[in-house]
Amino acid sequence: MDSLSPCRQMNPCPNPADRPSITCMKTVLKTTDPVRLSYARSLLDEAGIDHLVADEHISAIEGSIGIFPRRLMVIDEEEARALAALKPLFDAEAQAGRGN
Repeated sequence: MDSLSPCRQMNPCPNPADRPSITCMKTVLKTTDPVRLSYARSLLDEAGIDHLVADEHISAIEGSIGIFPRRLMVIDEEEARALAALKPLFDAEAQAGRGN
């Protein structure tokens, strides 16, 4: 029997040395706003940080009404850099009173 918690058994994020072919990712932004997502992607591109937009095509199912947020994801090792690169977005939202 595996000693991992049930959550880790369902969604393991192993030590990279154990399985170098598996890359774990972190969500750095969730949004239903396509403009916000586009700006965030451009900030990550400018910083040279590879990223993935998860749930991007769910709009075909939801009818483009904006209920399901898209997730902007980066590899674990880039999370701190990505959050730093997204600081202008978060700062602008804080000034506008919107928050993250």
